[in-house]
Amino acid sequence: MTYNSNYIEGSKLSEDQTRLIFETNTIESREGILVDDIIEAVNHFRAIDFCIDMAEEPLTENIIKELHRILKQSTKDSSLAWFAVGDYKKRANMVGGHETTKPKEVAPRMKVLLSEYEAKTDVTIHDTIRFHYAFERIHPFQDGNGGVGRLNT
Repeated sequence: MTYNSNYIEGSKLSEDQTRLIFETNTIESREGILVDDIIEAVNHFRAIDFCIDMAEEPLTENIIKELHRILKQSTKDSSLAWFAVGDYKKRANMVGGHETTKPKEVAPRMKVLLSEYEAKTDVTIHDTIRFHYAFERIHPFQDGNGGVGRLNT
């Protein structure tokens, strides 16, 4: 799961390199691997552990923000004052040429999304897909939304 999630985000780590990081906390490479790719792979393992620990809990803003914090901690992005690791974005952004939710609208939209999702008594796969789609459309974080979205759904 870590390899696939990070590959979607542009990581250049191979599946074998990702496995080595998980199993031995080492990496063998002749290619130019970005340090952030390695850090984000390790962070993703920690985020999966967090998801397992929280699996029986209702999904909350705090859980989603903590997933973001775990995934992005110690990366290059975390050194940027405006990046807001573990908190909603502070700057407007675009994805694929499309505007996402403005920063001041993120918190209220996330509250509505989560309350509607938690109000469901029997969550179906279609509910989960709709939640994920709405989450990605809101795009609450500066970066890392795909990784967080895949982990929280």
